[in-house]
Amino acid sequence: MQNRPNPDFCVIFDVDGTMVDNAPFHQAAWIELGARYGLPITEQYYQNHIHARSNLQIVKTLYNTDSADPELLDRIEHDKESFYRKRYRPVIEEIPGLTALLEKFKARSIPCAIASNSPKANVDMVLDALDIRKYFDVVIDSNQVTKGKPDPQALLIIAETLGFEP
Repeated sequence: MQNRPNPDFCVIFDVDGTMVDNAPFHQAAWIELGARYGLPITEQYYQNHIHARSNLQIVKTLYNTDSADPELLDRIEHDKESFYRKRYRPVIEEIPGLTALLEKFKARSIPCAIASNSPKANVDMVLDALDIRKYFDVVIDSNQVTKGKPDPQALLIIAETLGFEP
């Protein structure tokens, strides 16, 4: 295999669940938030209605509304993400093989990017704790899009920024 740039594709990573196994910490933070706000968030509720969704989608579901009061959304997001970062920061570790894989992409000049539904502070915490920011040409977090995944907005921004067809 020859080490040369491949202009035909790039690699896009998520953060949660792909770079780090942090789902139990997100779940615990949502359950703690539920207890503090009087919301009936259990492990089952988390799995069925919260896991892998954007905070905006979650707040709409929790409060059974098509729109979310911006102040409420900001407060819930701040509190939940603060609970999460406080618990997860001391124990962050990469999914085994992540850095080795990133090194291989870098050696072959394959561009890498991140598309995450997580807020910037969470993404930054993981990238900095693992010292892997240098591998990514583009980082898109929830603060940079108006629609979270599964909507393709973040992926389309990455494709355009890196000069690839979606």
